[in-house]
Amino acid sequence: MSTIEGRKFYDKASRKPENINDGSQITIDYDKCVGCGMCTIVCPVGNFYLKANKAYRYKEQCEFCLACAHRCLTNAIYTSLSDKNRQAGYINKNVKVFDIIKSNKQ
Repeated sequence: MSTIEGRKFYDKASRKPENINDGSQITIDYDKCVGCGMCTIVCPVGNFYLKANKAYRYKEQCEFCLACAHRCLTNAIYTSLSDKNRQAGYINKNVKVFDIIKSNKQ
């Protein structure tokens, strides 16, 4: 997801915050998920857990930071509002995984 698409997505979700936490906006493609656990590491609210080598999410909480989608190693996590090319994935080169993990522990 490009920065512009990400901003549009966040703006759209912000107008209807109930969409963020109803679980319909973040999707996991279980055929692509390899159970690496990166989503469990980068999620600031602990929204993901692993079960039988697949990632699952709690639907009650989400800050909609999209760290899970941005850092998914196989692009198995994606958003349903505006991912025009979910196969492309997106990683902000200015944000390192170490920085996300450190920030989550504050």
